[in-house]
Amino acid sequence: MIRQKWTEKNNNFLIENYNNMDNDKLIHELSRSWNAIKLQSAKLGLKRYKNINRFANLDILLNDDNITYYWIGFIMADGNIINNRLRIRISDKDENHLLRFKKYVKFDKKLNYGKTIINNKQYNWVGISMMDTKYIKKLSDKFDIRNNKTYIPCNIKNINDDNLLLSLITGFIDGDGSIRNQFNRKDFNLRIKCHKNWYNNLDFILKTIIRITDEDCKTSVKLVDNGKYAIMSITNTKTLKILKNKIIKLNIPYLYRKWDIIDLNYETFYERSKKNKKIFKELFENNENIKVKEIAKIMNCSINTIYKYKKLLTNISSFVLYFFLL
Repeated sequence: MIRQKWTEKNNNFLIENYNNMDNDKLIHELSRSWNAIKLQSAKLGLKRYKNINRFANLDILLNDDNITYYWIGFIMADGNIINNRLRIRISDKDENHLLRFKKYVKFDKKLNYGKTIINNKQYNWVGISMMDTKYIKKLSDKFDIRNNKTYIPCNIKNINDDNLLLSLITGFIDGDGSIRNQFNRKDFNLRIKCHKNWYNNLDFILKTIIRITDEDCKTSVKLVDNGKYAIMSITNTKTLKILKNKIIKLNIPYLYRKWDIIDLNYETFYERSKKNKKIFKELFENNENIKVKEIAKIMNCSINTIYKYKKLLTNISSFVLYFFLL
């Protein structure tokens, strides 16, 4: 049998993949026996860690792209890193979301399932656990994700790309945040509650959302529960609709269950009023003999509302017309 010579390309492939690719894949890619691969690895001085996880492609979590940063934000919220092991545990109602992460990192083992009893109430969870002695440490160092991250906040302030930053923030919201309708209203509320040590990070997230949406939602991060927790709450529906539109354009795997609550077709009272004023002005000025009842029917408004618009417009000066249309 003629021995195949190891080319520079073969050696580079072996150096790159020996520590994180399983035996069968190496044999297939190099078209050599396992004994030959081990012998060449020894010549190259390569060592293989016994406890490295070869069931996932965790080096993808070091990429600088929107999808990766989304999952980093999600890990910051719902994940845990300790002893080179990454764990994520979430409610079983979001199992499909965890399956999306599993597919992204090409993890070929099964998810874990269990239940937790809190205050005599059962909570069912689904989780994933993977160990890697190389890439998880790099991930932890890159974003300062510690095993006690509840009390030692992760580093999110050194991200200079707005798309990456918003992707990470979205992942964090999907993990630790909530989105719901306001009480007895169709308007929306985005809320994040964390340990007080995350106050500065929540403040940074809020200011980033204000800057990216170019909408001052007139709120601030507050300490609650006797100063034990920090809370960020955004109730400006216009801000949240702009935010969702920007998130959609990022092409990231956001959690549909949460963000679908924000209906992009919903108009706030302010938005409807602004639109109706402009419509009324056009109808009133371009149709000299039009009656109030006709305008009300066209605009689907009450007659009293149309009289209010008419009174405002007929008594308004050109100086304040701009403010009427705001």
